[in-house]
Amino acid sequence: MPVWLWMNVLSLDAPLVAVVWQDFLARCTATEVSAAGRWALFLAVWAVYIADRLMDARGPRRWDETSRHRFYRQNSGPATVFLAVVVAVDLVVALRCLPAEVLRCGVAVGAAVVCYLASFVFRQTGGLLWKRFCAALLFAAGTFAVAWTRMAAPWHGLGAPAAAFGALCLGNMALIERREQDRAGRGWVWMILLAALCVVAACVLAGRARWYGVVAVDALGLAAVEYLGAALPREASAVAADLILLTPFFLR
Repeated sequence: MPVWLWMNVLSLDAPLVAVVWQDFLARCTATEVSAAGRWALFLAVWAVYIADRLMDARGPRRWDETSRHRFYRQNSGPATVFLAVVVAVDLVVALRCLPAEVLRCGVAVGAAVVCYLASFVFRQTGGLLWKRFCAALLFAAGTFAVAWTRMAAPWHGLGAPAAAFGALCLGNMALIERREQDRAGRGWVWMILLAALCVVAACVLAGRARWYGVVAVDALGLAAVEYLGAALPREASAVAADLILLTPFFLR
């Protein structure tokens, strides 16, 4: 297995993206995020993605399964034990170190995530639009949790930035799913439209120009990955789609 694929296989891509955007949001809104807040988010997202991928691997083996699915199928026992450890550590960090208001917000998001995961325990529902929408919504909610509790009017100050970020996450998830399942079609058309909308948002919503500008750049990057299509191996497309969302890390 190539080295560049291990971040995706070990489910580290999503928690890194969440923490990077949490930090970027804090810088854009002058909100302080403690080390505990960063670790709690990282571990929570990591646990959710490990759990989700363990459930994805419980079905019958497919001839076209990805390295990620094969890894979790072959290592389901150790991965389950490790998941329990990650959850336990996250609970300790959250209960001992997070402020009460952040903890309450985190519990609400966590309860929604548990309901989301539970809905896939007894049936296979991959490929549904509402599943991707819910995943993007929950991912954005977790990323915004700390900033949300620190603002007097969060809907007014963070509603639009959260919607733009959620749309970016939705595009990322849809692109990865389509490429990993090797679906045919010209899905890049709507990706480019999404990117165009983000560019418009960057111009119109000048109050958070830096935030929307990065969202627009990342949306254009996703559109480029989708446009290349078959020119990239399907697993390379997934890795590229996640690496693009790490852009805020380089904006110091």
